[in-house]
Amino acid sequence: MDSVLIEAGEFTMGTGEQPPKSRGEWETREWDEAPAHRVKISRAFFMSTCEVTNSQFEQFDPEHRKLRGLSLAGSHTTTADDEPVTAVSWHEAAEFCRWLSKKEGRTYRLPSEAEWEYACRAKSDTRFCFGDDESGLGDYAWFAANADRKAHPVARKKPNAWGLFDMHGNVEEWCLDWHGPYESARQTDPAGRADGYARVTRGGDFSLIGKYCRSSNRGGCLPDDARNPRIGFRVVLSNHTPTNTLPAAPPAIFTRDVQQKAPIHKAPSDEPYYDGFENRRPTIPPDSWGPLYSHHNHNTGITACPNGDVLFTWKMMVSEGGPENAIAISRLPARSDTWQPASVMMDVPDVNDHKPNLISDGRRLYFLTTHAIHGWRGASGVMTTSDDNGATWSRPRVIIQRPGDPVLERNFRFACTFLDRDGTTIWAGMEFAHQFARSRDGGKTWEVTESVPHSSDRRLIHPAVTQLADGTLVAFWRGDDPMPMTGSTDGGKTWTLHETKLPGIHVGRRASVLRLASNHLLLLIPGGAEAIGESGSLAALSFDGGNSWAHVRTVKDVRGYTSLTQAPNGIIYAGGSKFSCAAFNEAWLREGKSLEIATNRRSQPRR
Repeated sequence: MDSVLIEAGEFTMGTGEQPPKSRGEWETREWDEAPAHRVKISRAFFMSTCEVTNSQFEQFDPEHRKLRGLSLAGSHTTTADDEPVTAVSWHEAAEFCRWLSKKEGRTYRLPSEAEWEYACRAKSDTRFCFGDDESGLGDYAWFAANADRKAHPVARKKPNAWGLFDMHGNVEEWCLDWHGPYESARQTDPAGRADGYARVTRGGDFSLIGKYCRSSNRGGCLPDDARNPRIGFRVVLSNHTPTNTLPAAPPAIFTRDVQQKAPIHKAPSDEPYYDGFENRRPTIPPDSWGPLYSHHNHNTGITACPNGDVLFTWKMMVSEGGPENAIAISRLPARSDTWQPASVMMDVPDVNDHKPNLISDGRRLYFLTTHAIHGWRGASGVMTTSDDNGATWSRPRVIIQRPGDPVLERNFRFACTFLDRDGTTIWAGMEFAHQFARSRDGGKTWEVTESVPHSSDRRLIHPAVTQLADGTLVAFWRGDDPMPMTGSTDGGKTWTLHETKLPGIHVGRRASVLRLASNHLLLLIPGGAEAIGESGSLAALSFDGGNSWAHVRTVKDVRGYTSLTQAPNGIIYAGGSKFSCAAFNEAWLREGKSLEIATNRRSQPRR
């Protein structure tokens, strides 16, 4: 490998004194780049002039050649010998460094994040190594404006002042560090945070706009993400490994002071109960541009913890397909009637974190989400769990790698989660198809079922799915009016499309469904209350598995993308977009009208 000497020195790492305070600021930098701080690199090191190529990496792992040219989300893993290797996890990149060290008798490793930015800047203090004007970026980088959504052979653009190629764009590059917030104090040979869940990547890539290719921009990914066409790496040759870490980031609000002893639950009351949490909902301060985002909040998940607390999660963002998408969460303690302020549940930097789902099996909490690499496409399935009511969580791991299957690429985004009738299997329904991720062993292993078409050419999305007491799977869909319903009596192998008279839903809304402890079926249809001349979501209660709906009521305090859960004391909690939420019980639902909103079991004809 060709390398250049990077001499010791000092520089200012990061950008800005504090996170952005306006959209204008956010469009030029991100929250995790602040506060800018002085850093001393005390020892010289050698850095490879180019990103590690396919031919170089495959001397270490010949099997990797099978991954060349793999189609992922409209992009491909690299193909040619002289293109940067992609579809390598952080662990594989680190193992390559150990293999190369043994092979050559010298110490190779990944660069620290500080070393990487120092080398990229090459003594510059501007947005890019060559200056502030983004119009010159095309001379140095393959990025969204010129790359045609693919990586290119290394060293085809200008190098920086120290002779390093492709430090901006082409592919992102793994660094040693765990990602975490900066601190303002001066540091010497920093090595990031002592712990975390995302490893830092730097440099931006061929799919990103110039903002994400700047010298100070910070990316990241889960270290076991092994099917990413955007990420590669370069190596450092040095006898010194930085070890000056900052402590792990402070715990989020929702993990603090969690009471582990379950409260004494009274039997579900026969008295009707409803609470819309007016002035007591989760909050994000206005004009928040990271790590919390006040601009747009929707697509929810909700679950009751074993101790009686309730957790409510949703995605937050500036633009739906943007890499800033992150997951927020709030807790409603069992002994309180007020939701805590929102905090960050998960934010892998410059990755579209979306489709959060929460579920509890009565002992363990499961949080599932998807990480996409181009808008919503190219998603991997990610899970973290908690055995102490959400006070601590396992390190997130990829449970389903990005596949090279065009159908699954389009379909693989979690839409809903539910437990089977025995409470032993976790089901995660996909957004666009009759397809599930399923775990029969408490989340240890997962399988993805085949995508099963229904008996129609209708485009159905955003399913609300559950299993009835008799084992039948039922799904309610967005896309048509009246609302489509499909059913399966063979575990999802085949599905039948049924005609209903339920009000349909369209863009900006998602229904949710829940089999209650009574085995009755509850369906929440955002905007559906118009069917009874009111405004809000329609809560429909069925005693016969969705064949007919005995009672309907308006839930005026929940809207948008909805989710449902039932606490151990029988109270039902509903979450929706823009922090909307409500709590009620079955007795309140039974006060609703009985309407002629019935399901016709005849299959819907093709049209």
